[in-house]
Amino acid sequence: MSAEEYLLRVRESDRRVGELVRLQSAMNGIPAPNPQVERDRRLLEAEISAAYEDNRVSRRRAQGFIDRLPDRCEREALTLFYLRQMTADDAAHVLGLTPRQFYRVKKRALAHLDGLCL
Repeated sequence: MSAEEYLLRVRESDRRVGELVRLQSAMNGIPAPNPQVERDRRLLEAEISAAYEDNRVSRRRAQGFIDRLPDRCEREALTLFYLRQMTADDAAHVLGLTPRQFYRVKKRALAHLDGLCL
């Protein structure tokens, strides 16, 4: 698996946790007159807990790999884009780069990460 594939999985994991929490929020607005609704709520809570824990471990591991990059700009680019869920334009702005420069830094950082064994 490439570094980019791994980091995209982490980013997708963040999205999945958010979806589950939104679903839970919607379910909390439904009265629970029958046991099936309560059972569904408990199952959803367990799924959220498992997804959150998997996400936490994946994010920590990803951050550990990113932190091994020697270049500060590369570390920040990957962290902002993959772990902080920023768009490329927003991350470029934070780093004081043009979007084109940001993509070059990101590409270089991913190549360096591929050199580290994920």
